[in-house]
Amino acid sequence: MTSPLKESLTCSLFFYEIISMSGILYAIYLILSSSLFLSSLPFFILLSILHPYFKDSLRNRLGNISSDAISKIRGKPRVWIHASSIGEVNVAYFILKELRAYLPENVPLLSVTTPHGIKKAKELLGKDYPIIFSPLDNIITMTHILNRVRPELIIFIETEIWPIWVYEAKRRGAAIILLNGRVSDRSYGRYRFLKPFLRHILKRYDLFSMIAGVDRDRIVALGGDSSKAYINGNAKFQILEHREVDTSSVEYVRSKLKNEDKFTIVAGSTRPKEEEIILKAFKILYDRYRVLLVLAPRHIQRKAEIGQKIRDMGFNFHLWSRLKEGVERQRIHPIILVDTFGDLFRLYGASDVVFCGASLVPLGGQNPLEAVYWRKPVLFGLHMEDFSDIARILVERGIGKIVKDHKDMALCIEEFIRSPEKKREVFDKIEELRKEQSGSTRRHVMCLLKNLRFFNKLHEWTCK
Repeated sequence: MTSPLKESLTCSLFFYEIISMSGILYAIYLILSSSLFLSSLPFFILLSILHPYFKDSLRNRLGNISSDAISKIRGKPRVWIHASSIGEVNVAYFILKELRAYLPENVPLLSVTTPHGIKKAKELLGKDYPIIFSPLDNIITMTHILNRVRPELIIFIETEIWPIWVYEAKRRGAAIILLNGRVSDRSYGRYRFLKPFLRHILKRYDLFSMIAGVDRDRIVALGGDSSKAYINGNAKFQILEHREVDTSSVEYVRSKLKNEDKFTIVAGSTRPKEEEIILKAFKILYDRYRVLLVLAPRHIQRKAEIGQKIRDMGFNFHLWSRLKEGVERQRIHPIILVDTFGDLFRLYGASDVVFCGASLVPLGGQNPLEAVYWRKPVLFGLHMEDFSDIARILVERGIGKIVKDHKDMALCIEEFIRSPEKKREVFDKIEELRKEQSGSTRRHVMCLLKNLRFFNKLHEWTCK
């Protein structure tokens, strides 16, 4: 078929769809998103001048991508993976590791929505992978970046439904995949009102590899093709499968903490205003029990400030670096202030209970699975936006608990001090969860590779 004829048929199909009801809704979205983009452009430019974050991200948001990033995309098919934030970036990393076994020469483009997600992606993947901020979903930016990247396979991690992105990529012949897909209660409530419009977009997806049965049912109810929807578990729990718990590492840390006779609380990646809450909770517990607090701030340059807060509460403390290096051989104080990089994960292993910081203040939380890896009960505040689905599952399973203030925190920790069997119950629940989710990343990837056989254009890439 000649190129002009193909273009004619494509245009005819486009105009036929536009006159349908769902097509009319798409056209309205197209006009509104473009109008909003153009009217907001001066504001975006001003922000880029005033704030370095916006300056760094605006280029990508407007659909521009550097020649250096383009040159790093390698292999067949040309793959573009999109992850919203930190949790989805972790999934993308697990997916990429699994894909390398089947597409070893492939280097995909990774786009991320949030600055925290960008930072995490660069930590995990380094400089060899092209990593960009995700473009705004309007016809101007999407036309430009899709023509530059020329993706043949686009993988969206979790619930990512970008109408123009999906529509325009599909019009250019790309396969559209949703991996580790989920539809939360809140999202489903909103999406149901947009069902005629969403059906128009979802029918362009070639595969839905969903987390659970409820997610599959919901994506189908919203307009996804049931024959293309599968259930493969939650790849975010891949961290629980990495390796057996390193008991020698735990024993080494315990020997430095000298915490054999103390119930040990590790508060990780804490932020300003959280330390005061943690210290107040610790004071309640210290008056009643033999407890040790290991306080690990996110930014260790705050150690002088935090040290003063500890003293203001009537306590003294050791610096972890001095215990670790053997400068101080005896631990006489009830608090250890962590002032080193790279030790928090192992400190979790030597704890009895873990608190995840950045969650009592609105900063999105920290990954609770780093504590769950060591089979520890985990506490966090209300602000777990970056890990909301994981936090919800942990709470539902009785592995994690939400705390709102210092009294709440002290009460939750006291339950584990008074009833040691509760720790064992949490251990068993984590093991049960790990077995349920075992192999989920591999199942998602195999589902992708298996079903690529049904995409005529992609057959050659997986059936060599």
